[in-house]
Amino acid sequence: MRINYKIDWHALGDMNGSKKLSNKKYSILEGALKVVSKRGIQGLSVTSLSKECGLSKPLLLYHYESMELVLEDLYFYITKLLEYFYRQSYDQESSFEENISAITVSAFKWSLFNRDVAQFFCLMPHIGKSSQGLKKTSQFHHEMIQTQYEKIFLESMRFNSIETVKISVHGVKTMTFGTLNEMIAKGDILDHEDYAQILKFNLEQFLQVELPRFLL
Repeated sequence: MRINYKIDWHALGDMNGSKKLSNKKYSILEGALKVVSKRGIQGLSVTSLSKECGLSKPLLLYHYESMELVLEDLYFYITKLLEYFYRQSYDQESSFEENISAITVSAFKWSLFNRDVAQFFCLMPHIGKSSQGLKKTSQFHHEMIQTQYEKIFLESMRFNSIETVKISVHGVKTMTFGTLNEMIAKGDILDHEDYAQILKFNLEQFLQVELPRFLL
């Protein structure tokens, strides 16, 4: 599985429910992703970002008045990247087991899209708490994921109540994103196949099903 893909910001901007930005803003988001990946959230400043993008500070501030606004758009677009993978994987005609396998593989492909996205993924829980705008974007991120999982569980018609669905969704999400976070935080990206197979076993035990092989 390659982990050095380039983000097509324009394609993400064209998705339903997205927002189109100028070429210059897309360039700034690309630079911000690199800065945050290398230096963390605290390392993102007008100085570091203008240097990464090759822009003057006044020009950078013309497009984005603050670093929080940069992070809001970056968080939003990285979420749309995950949504893109979810949309590609879901098939209404597939079985519950096939769709659980597909949505799990989608999460792996998203978090391993490239090394910058991988690092940003680990920081997202912390970024989402720093301002009202980011809290709103973080809420959109979590609601999008919740909706995708609930759709699979509800359509399977194998759960007795909404409460059971919510508990099951919470368990699957926690195991999936916890595994991804551990893999990236430990620098074990190249061992993603091993992590995927361990996760597959854990999900099968939790859901009491046999899942198709995770093809990364």
